[in-house]
Amino acid sequence: MHISPANEGDQTHLLKVLDQNNTSRALYADRGYTELTELEVGGWRQHIQSRAKLKQGIPNTQAGRNRRIAKICARGEHPFAGLRALGGKFLRCVGLPRATLQLHLKALTYNLKRMCWLKNHGVAAF
Repeated sequence: MHISPANEGDQTHLLKVLDQNNTSRALYADRGYTELTELEVGGWRQHIQSRAKLKQGIPNTQAGRNRRIAKICARGEHPFAGLRALGGKFLRCVGLPRATLQLHLKALTYNLKRMCWLKNHGVAAF
């Protein structure tokens, strides 16, 4: 987990959160990201949704590609929905160190809830 100030975009910190031990080397992202040459040098395969051009529709092939990418990205969005149930990104503190602590505690709470659910449903995750 990497916490940054609210005035900085996600793409500026993308390289910091990528797992270098990931053997798949596939990066799926929505339209908010652009292709980075640093990722290609590192061996990452970029699967980024395409944007429609101004006053033009998106071709059917691109729409199908975007739909295929969105199906994969949707699974990665579920933990964020769980965090939203815990209060989301709303924090009542001042300063990056305190915000970092609060968000880490929320992530820990989510992970413990998920582990309890897996254990109660008989999933042999460990």
